[in-house]
Amino acid sequence: MGYSGENYEFLFDKPGEEITEKAFEALNHKEVMKYRARTITSGNVVECEIYPIWNTKGQAARAKKSATREAQKNLNEKNAKKNLIRKINANFNENDLCITLTYKGTVPDEEQARRDIQNYLKRVRAYRKKNGMEELKYIYVIEFENGEGRKKKRIHHHVIMNGMDRDEAERLWKNGYANTRRLQPDEYGLEALARYIVKDPQGKKRWSASRN
Repeated sequence: MGYSGENYEFLFDKPGEEITEKAFEALNHKEVMKYRARTITSGNVVECEIYPIWNTKGQAARAKKSATREAQKNLNEKNAKKNLIRKINANFNENDLCITLTYKGTVPDEEQARRDIQNYLKRVRAYRKKNGMEELKYIYVIEFENGEGRKKKRIHHHVIMNGMDRDEAERLWKNGYANTRRLQPDEYGLEALARYIVKDPQGKKRWSASRN
């Protein structure tokens, strides 16, 4: 029996306390010599990932080859989400903000929406510099949703940034409505927020982060 990434799907997105000894028994494979654990620390959140170590390189190659395209696609998407979750947990806390930016009137196309969010961030950066605040640190997601029937496509932005006055953060958006709130980490940090802003039920989403 060859390895398939689908054999591991039941472990994804499960909190550690839900992964029982019986679950690990299901990972048994005659060609796996042992498992390697990797610890990842993101802010106050510590994770442990477990990887199989195959008896031979040939077995590892066959295992990778036998994984279905759909299973690999699912795994890539989950890894991308984990990467974003870790970035957010490592860089932001309860002193920081989440802001949703929406449009009033004409709905822009994707190119204009990207210009709008970049111009907004430039204004925030200039405000912070003028007022002697620390450099802007952010992660943003542009959300595109196709409307039903004759409804126009909806576009809005989710921005997570380091702390500043909420009224000022909203005032600097010049294209419609802005709503801010303080971040509220729980026992999993800001994972719930991260998963919310990268959910993709219909349209598509893209995220970007400042280099710092």
